[in-house]
Amino acid sequence: MIAISLLNVLLLLAGCNTETVQTIDEPTAQEGVPFWEEDVRVDTVGWGNIARADSLIDHEGLTFIETTLRFPSEANQGEVFAWEFYARRMTPIKLLIMKYESSQEFLELVGESETILPKQIGFNRIILKEPIPISRGYMFGVLQPEAPAIPFEKVSNWRTLLTAKKLQRPIMRRDRFTMYGWRFAARVLWRQQS
Repeated sequence: MIAISLLNVLLLLAGCNTETVQTIDEPTAQEGVPFWEEDVRVDTVGWGNIARADSLIDHEGLTFIETTLRFPSEANQGEVFAWEFYARRMTPIKLLIMKYESSQEFLELVGESETILPKQIGFNRIILKEPIPISRGYMFGVLQPEAPAIPFEKVSNWRTLLTAKKLQRPIMRRDRFTMYGWRFAARVLWRQQS
């Protein structure tokens, strides 16, 4: 009788917890082995808790560039080798690495991934087929040629460049973007080149 009562209490307590907590494990390849050597420093640029994004819009052809969080000086001679995002739709996306100096009127595309479809709704980790070289101050962004897959959260004092205009290569005028306080559910993983 006591064991049954204890089980009922545990089930009741589990049912009362309405907050969903998602934990994200240490970055590993799908096979479960680390995808970098132990002596290589790995870091991220982007939002830490990507599962918190709560908004999604239906505008086709959206590109965002994260300007609040940029690659630090330690990233000089580094490379982006993977990226993570939270998907709400199974539509195509592409990682972009951009360079921009506020004294200039152009953003420069310095690298991009292949276009992919998210593996699943929810958390996704993509290992790039070819790493993208980076340097201090570079930014990442995502091109979403159809309805956006990656949600965002509105954040005060956040600065994300957003455009629905077609991406131009290798340079695009800064005035084709608008600044929004939207933090998108994405981040990149980078390391020093070996």
